[in-house]
Amino acid sequence: MSDYKKRKWLENVTVIIDSREKANEHITNELDRLGVKWCIKKLDFGDYTFKVYGEDFSEKCVIERKSGVLELYGNTIERETDPKTGRWVNVGGRLEAEIERAKKHKAQLSILIEGVESMREVKNTALTKEQIKKFKNIKTSDIGKRVYSWLRKREQNNSGGFRIIFANPKETAAARIMEEFYYFTSNHFYNLKK
Repeated sequence: MSDYKKRKWLENVTVIIDSREKANEHITNELDRLGVKWCIKKLDFGDYTFKVYGEDFSEKCVIERKSGVLELYGNTIERETDPKTGRWVNVGGRLEAEIERAKKHKAQLSILIEGVESMREVKNTALTKEQIKKFKNIKTSDIGKRVYSWLRKREQNNSGGFRIIFANPKETAAARIMEEFYYFTSNHFYNLKK
C-alpha cells in the first residue's frame, strides 16, 4: 500500500480494546498521540482488535497482550497445590482457552509480549531467588524455557493464524498493534480482489 493508502487507513481505523484489559495507558496514550480512534468493548477473545471501512475484524484478527514472560508463565504453565487433594492443579489455562476460541472462529491470534525482543530472550528469561520467594507457586527459575516450549508447541500445532510478536520497550506496543492490523487489512482486501 502506498503512503496515501496508509494515511487513509489510519484515518478510518478504530482500535477496539477489551473492557477487561488493564494497565494499558502506554498503548492508549500512543494511540491518542497518533490520532487513532479507539473504544472499549467486551471482546469474546483477545485484548485488541479493530474495525475499518465499515468492517469489524473482532472475529478475524485479535491480539492478546502479555506484559512480559512472567505473566505469560502465569497464563500458561503455573500450577498450584489443591488444598483438598494435595495434587498439582494447572491454573495456567487462560491463554489456551483464548487460542481455542480464536481457532473456533478461524481468527488470526497474535500474542504480543512486552519487554522482550525475540523468542531467544523469552527462552533465556529466568527469575532471581528473590522473585521465586515472592511467587509461592513458582518452584523454578527457568520460566523462560518453559514458556518458550509452550509457545513453540502452540505455533506448530495451530492450523490457524497464531503469531508471536514483541514490543521492547513496552512503549512500542501500540505501534506493533497497528502494524499487525494494517498488514492484516492489506492482505484481507487483497484476497477479496482475487
